[in-house]
Amino acid sequence: MAQLNMGSDFRMLEKPEVTDWHKDAMKQVKRTGRIDAKDPALSRFQPGGHFGSVSEAFSQALKKYEDSNPDKLLKDKKAGIVGSLSKKAFESVMHMKYLNSVIDPGDAVGIVAGQSIGSQTTQMTLNTFHLAGHSAKNVTLGVPRLREIVMTASKKPMTPTMTVEVIEELSEEKGRSFAKGISRLSIAEVID
Repeated sequence: MAQLNMGSDFRMLEKPEVTDWHKDAMKQVKRTGRIDAKDPALSRFQPGGHFGSVSEAFSQALKKYEDSNPDKLLKDKKAGIVGSLSKKAFESVMHMKYLNSVIDPGDAVGIVAGQSIGSQTTQMTLNTFHLAGHSAKNVTLGVPRLREIVMTASKKPMTPTMTVEVIEELSEEKGRSFAKGISRLSIAEVID
């Protein structure tokens, strides 16, 4: 922490109850083999305001990196590795990165989501050009494949369905009204 000049700031953010809860939850899941053994820290402590409240996937990836130490970045006396960071300092830096990556409530994420829809077709097109002349990849790719999927859509798709039972207190008419509200929407109704 001294190398990063964040000692006093870090002490203000660090809350032992968060890290203790997270470690205990991970231990219980590992010990019992049940994912629902204990609520994760994210369900109890908002990640944007509680340092150390990270997802299970992030925590597992962090532990895997610490155990393997592929870049020899972490100090390990047993293995004789003279790294630049202790495991504790590395965890703190990674938790700080996680905290900084959390989106603030109220941020406009719809614009990014809208832009992301176009990126898949762009990527599909780029992949098509990369594979030009490659004999192993003679399948339809890119925008033509997307067009093929949309244009040959079946009237009766073979996708899974969901049966929803109406609560007894509701009338049959309200059930039908709900069903109409969630009915199938074709792409032709969405595109100009």
